[in-house]
Formats: sequence, C-alpha cells, structure tokens
Amino acid sequence: MGTYEVTEDDLPINYYEVENYVSDNLDSTGTIQLNGSWSTTSNTQFSGSKLVNSSTIGDSLKFAFIGTKVDVIGYAAKNQGVIQIIYDNGAEIVEVLPQDLMTGTASQPKTTIYSKEVDYGYHSVELKILSSNPNGSSTYRRLYVDALNITGNITSVDDSRIVKEVEKLEFSSFPTKTEYYVGEGVDLSGLEVTVTYEDGTSEIVTNYTTNLTQIDTSTIGEKEIEVTYGDVTIYFYIYYNEAPTLEGIEVTTEPTVKDYTVGDAIDLSGMVVSGIYSDETTEEISDYTTNVDEIDVTTAGEKVITITYEGFTATVTVTFEEAPVVDPTEPTLYQIENNDLIEVEGTWSALSAANLSGGAAIQSTTLGSKITFAFEGTKFEFIGYAAANQGKLRFSFDAGTTVDYVLPADKMSGTASEFKKVLYSKELEDGYHIVEVTLFDVNPANNNKRAYFDALNITGTLVAVN
Repeated sequence: MGTYEVTEDDLPINYYEVENYVSDNLDSTGTIQLNGSWSTTSNTQFSGSKLVNSSTIGDSLKFAFIGTKVDVIGYAAKNQGVIQIIYDNGAEIVEVLPQDLMTGTASQPKTTIYSKEVDYGYHSVELKILSSNPNGSSTYRRLYVDALNITGNITSVDDSRIVKEVEKLEFSSFPTKTEYYVGEGVDLSGLEVTVTYEDGTSEIVTNYTTNLTQIDTSTIGEKEIEVTYGDVTIYFYIYYNEAPTLEGIEVTTEPTVKDYTVGDAIDLSGMVVSGIYSDETTEEISDYTTNVDEIDVTTAGEKVITITYEGFTATVTVTFEEAPVVDPTEPTLYQIENNDLIEVEGTWSALSAANLSGGAAIQSTTLGSKITFAFEGTKFEFIGYAAANQGKLRFSFDAGTTVDYVLPADKMSGTASEFKKVLYSKELEDGYHIVEVTLFDVNPANNNKRAYFDALNITGTLVAVN
C-alpha cells in the first residue's frame, strides 16, 4: 500500500489487488476509499483470493492513479446492480451492468467491468451502486471489485490535482472602475471570470493571472488587461486620463454657529470645504488651514475667517456682539430643579405642579438633606412652598458665619398652603457668597419634616460653588 509517482516515460503496468489497498476498517481512509457498508468475500478464483463488495445503493469505491490507462477487475454475476462510474470527478459518467459481461450463465471472476485510456496525468475513478439489476430481483444490486490493472501507478485520492481542459473563458462582470487618473493603481473589484470546461461544466474562478504588473500607469491612453486561466487568455480595456488640477476651493457648508458673544471661542464644526478641479468635479477636503487663531474675539463686529488649501483661499464671515448688560439691581430667578450650578445632597425627588416656578421643584423628607449654591451679588431670596407639613430649615452663609432658622408654616398668610412663597431673604455685601439650605429639624407643632425647594431670586449672578 502507498503512493507512487512516476514520469510519463517508460510507464509500468501494475496489477493491484484491492484487498491490499483498502483500510482494515473498510472505510475512506485507505488508498482505495470505501464509502458505505463494505465487506470482503474469499474465493480462490479471485485475485489474492479475496475481493470487496457491497449491496447498498449509494455505496461507492474511489481510487486515483497517475498514468494512461486503467482496467477495473470485478466479478460478472447476475446478482449485481447497475454501477455508475464517475471519471475525474464528473468529467465522464457511464453506467455498467456487470451481468451483461457474462459470456454464459455462470458467474465469471476477474472480469474487466470498466476500462479507460487517458492522457498521462492524475485521474480519479469512482464506482457507485446506482440501482438494482433491471433484469432480476430488486435484491440484485451487488458490486464486486477485485483488482486494478493500471498503466502507471496507484496514488492517493486528491481531486484538486485533476486538470480540466478549458473550452471557454469569459467575463461574468467587469471591474466597477475602468477609468483612472495617471498614477492610480488598477482596481479589479467587481471583476468576475467564468470558465467552461470541455466536459460542459463551468465555474467562477479567482485563481487567474493578469498582466497588471506590466501596465504603465504613468501615461494616458487605453490599456489592455489580459486575464489568463489555463491556456486561454481574454482581454478587457481600461483608460487613463490626466489627473485633474485644483483650480480653487469653496465653503460648501458654512459652520453651524456664526453668531457669537464677545469673548466666545470660534467653533467651525459643521463647516465643509471642497476643492474645485479642472474636470468640473468637486471633492471635500479636510487638511486646510485657517486664521481662527488670529481673529480678535474681544471686540464686536464681523470677523472674516480665511480658509487656505494649496495656495487657494475661501472665506466665511461670523459676527460678534457685545454681551447684554445686566442691571445689577434687577434680580434674576433661577429654578432649583435640574440646575447644574446648585449642589444637591441627601435624598430628594422631583415635584411637578403648574403653580411652581418652571412647573417643577425638589422635595425631601430626610433630615440633613441640603442644597448648596453660590452667587456674586448683594441679595438672594429663597422661594419654596409654605405648608403646615414642613420641617425647620437652616440657612448657613459663607462657611457658617451666619445661621438662621425658618419654619415655612410661619410664612402662610392663612390656613391654605401657598406656592412660590419667599421663605427667606438675605442682603449681603456685594461679592461672592456661598449659601447652604438644610432640612434641619421637624416642625415642633406637628412633627412633620417635609421640605419643598422651588427657586432662587438673586440680585447678581448664580455661579459655580468654589
């Protein structure tokens, strides 16, 4: 058993007894591959006194050889079925009924049931039980294989070695891109090549060769691309043009923000700049430069931003206005709920009501919950919700220098609760101040401890706590 390689010259004629080339388990792992349910039959009339056989439709035996001819030796008997013989993985398919090879009524051992002369090279042969014997019982479907008589040598099955003769080569689709600028490399994306073989089969192939390395991409003109598979070559053409030259640039989309307040930084987000080329095409560019760093943002007026790319310029104009003047004597209302400048500690939840400032406030029933805010100015008013179910609030100023206590129920003008009530106000020297408001204690009248914090009315500006 084994694999043998020879050249075409001086080919030997070898007689291979099948029993010596199948695996011990009668499966597909031998040099002669068995697929299905096979067994051996012994008789002194057989080559080596033993052959392999099966009676299951679909079972097959496959082998390969390197040479010019093969004879498959079997056993002509009436209990055999119709055998399909597949040559070179489908290059030729024939059907054989071994009973037809009998010269009389008796079974005949060592009968050649298939013979094939071929060009020198690698070839495979598969014998498959196709159907029952049409001339006998439905149980007559056996296949006996005894030996192989090969002009050449048996070898391992590897159908990738089969060389099919190419009859036709054609383009199923051409490359997506067929026009180029001088200096660009050829892109074969989209190219699909179909080969048709002499046996009538066809397939899409990718292992073709081309002459791309010989294409001069530095000159204009038509270029012939060769595609070769086997010994057949076909052609398609691409064209090279002079690369377009840049003739200018333009701002095709202006920046999202064009109006600023004095002191703001210029933001060019959203701006799109395109190059204008000699072939009347445009293309977005990104590696341009600007004079943004030279723009004076400390004064009001129109500012011209200049965009520069490869010697060409384009402009876009933005406008700066003075910040609105705030009257320091007029207070500003700041809502507490969801205000990033106000620090919230403890357990709080949102409260929504149309009567609240901005329609929302925060509330807590946990003693020790507090807010901290800072402002630059002279006065603040703390706006909440005056109700009998509220606890005592503590106000601390500038690291505890002043502490006042407030009971919101004392701010009620009657028996009903009141929204947007000024619970506490404080005038201070003009400057920076920090204020803490804490739900400090229960209402001594009824032991309630709820707090509602609505808004701040500040004469000055609410700022970050620092």
